Formats: sequence, structure tokens, C-alpha cells
Amino acid sequence: MVKVVKREKKAVGRPPLGPFVGKRAVLNSRITQRTRQALEEAASVTGRSLSQEVEIRLEHSFIDPMRTLEDREMATNIRCMSEQLHTIDRCMERIETAVRSTNFAGVGGARRWTRLLDWWRKTDSKHGKI
Repeated sequence: MVKVVKREKKAVGRPPLGPFVGKRAVLNSRITQRTRQALEEAASVTGRSLSQEVEIRLEHSFIDPMRTLEDREMATNIRCMSEQLHTIDRCMERIETAVRSTNFAGVGGARRWTRLLDWWRKTDSKHGKI
């Protein structure tokens, strides 16, 4: 009878230096060249490595979709409010020009309007609104 001897497989690569605690796991994946280029461009814009960019995008995909929807709605609302404030500011500039250029309710009335507009501008600029 022939005896079969099993050999232990030789380990491939460098052995780990210690426990796998707090380290990143390796994930290999195949992606299209177009996706890779888009990821590389995004990584260069943000100053991250390609691996960091992929990891952050994957983490974001697990965030509660309702939360991201609320964030987008909030951003849209802030953008709309900003546009409205710019419109109001342009209107106030027109009013200010009209008040200063005409005899609106006499000289005293024009001065009161001018002081009111100046106060409004100073107050808003202190709070960073203009």
C-alpha cells in the first residue's frame, strides 16, 4: 500500500505584523474605465486618494435616503432664500436711489428714509447678511 503524504501549503506573501485592528480591509473590484476616470477626477478635486474617494462614496450610499432627501431640500430652500435676499437687496438699492434723488415728503422725510436704510444696511452687515 502506498502512503500519501500531504504537504502543508506554503503561505504566500508577507505575514501580518499584528492583529487586524483599526486597519482597512482590502476590497478588489472591477469597474469601467469611465467610472475610474470619474473617480480619479473627483479624488483630485477633493484632495483624496482614489481609495479614500471610493470608500467615502460607498459610505454615503448607506446613509438614510430620507436624510439625504431632506439635506437636498434644505440646500434648495437655502438657495431660494439667498436669491430672494439678493432680489430684496436690489430693490432696496433702487428705493434708496429714488429716496436720495427726489424730494420725498420733504427734506425731513428723505433724511428719515435715508437714515432708516443706512441703519438697515449696517444691521444686516453686522450679522453677515450682506
